Amino acid sequence: MRRRMLSFLLLLSLLFTCGFKADKIDTDYITIEKYKGLDIEILKVEQVTDETVEESVQSVLGANMAKSTIDDRNAQEGDYVIIDFTGMIDGVALEDMTGSDMPLQLGSGVTIPGFEDAIEGHGTGEKFEFDLAFPDPYKMDPDRSGVEAHWIVTIKEIYTMEKPEFTDAFVKDVLQIEGVNTAQEYRDYARDIMQRNIDFNTDNEQKQLVWKALEEQVTYKGYPEDKVQEMVDDNIAIYQSMANQQNITLDEYVEQYYGMSLSEVRLDLAENSKAKLKQQMVFEAIAEAENIVVDDAYVKENADTFAQEYGFNDKADMMSIYSEEDIRYAMLQDKVLDFVLANSKNMKGETGLNTMVGPLPLWGILGGSVLLVIIIITILATSVGRKRKKADEKRRKLREDMANKSGESETSDKETEETDTAEEAD
Repeated sequence: MRRRMLSFLLLLSLLFTCGFKADKIDTDYITIEKYKGLDIEILKVEQVTDETVEESVQSVLGANMAKSTIDDRNAQEGDYVIIDFTGMIDGVALEDMTGSDMPLQLGSGVTIPGFEDAIEGHGTGEKFEFDLAFPDPYKMDPDRSGVEAHWIVTIKEIYTMEKPEFTDAFVKDVLQIEGVNTAQEYRDYARDIMQRNIDFNTDNEQKQLVWKALEEQVTYKGYPEDKVQEMVDDNIAIYQSMANQQNITLDEYVEQYYGMSLSEVRLDLAENSKAKLKQQMVFEAIAEAENIVVDDAYVKENADTFAQEYGFNDKADMMSIYSEEDIRYAMLQDKVLDFVLANSKNMKGETGLNTMVGPLPLWGILGGSVLLVIIIITILATSVGRKRKKADEKRRKLREDMANKSGESETSDKETEETDTAEEAD
């Protein structure tokens, strides 16, 4: 009975221990120590605010300002002017100080201090002169720091740039965005575009954090050389096609565009292929272990959404650039990264097991039922302890009786042996 009990406890212990090692993956080329319960920072997705939406509105208005020519007053701060100008040092006009038809907003501060102030108060068609030294120091040309210069300026035009009102008519007639006809519809449209951009960038950053945490658990033991060679040959075939189109040899093509010999290009492509295979081997190993698949039905159902998340209009638009094999692999990569994140330490409780996809394997059930295992072990241990205590009491009483019976040592020894045998049976 004791041996059966010990064997049962050992089996429970073995199953329980294996539960925390079952997510280790070991293949011919990689070892993944674990991919569940990783410590991954969970990024917070920021939400687009009303202020950000209004900034977008103002930006649109700023890009569609209307020009209004001023001909009834002189130039003032904030106005735009078109000028011809000549700058002279010691009476000599210098080419880099001369310009024509230059637009300038007065008060913008893009010229040397005092230049724009000197233009204010003058009217369209007016030609005037003034002396103005370069600032000291003058970082753009230290040799001219503090140097006096004489300037001749002609104002050819004065005008203002005014923002239009953000009305339904402006949205419909000027912006002309399909399906967006009112000011509110544009605000909703802008919010959606900006939020999707934030979501995409956050998701991309989150996936990078997941991969970084996952890669720390990976040991690379080698690469499938046939696959590396296949990837290199595929790229060389593309280069050969490009060379044929230009009527040059492959060696000439790689030398012209990459500055390397063909052998050097092959070595470079091999290293790039290995870098790509690193991720591919990890993703495919986890996908196989967790039965994560991207089949035809999944691609058909999710391709358009997947394409839009990555900035394409739909699947057809995406497939104009990428092959279906590339798209299928990218979808698998996304599913694996999402799985690892969902099962990370910081996502759900201690291990994230409650977010696992599909049925839990045996080790997961045991690992998730720690309390039940402890209770079973405690009950069994208590039962064994009670039997041992009862046997000890029987042995002590029997030996006391034997001590009171002098001269009956042989009989006592026999009874003791029988008692021990009975205890073993219990």
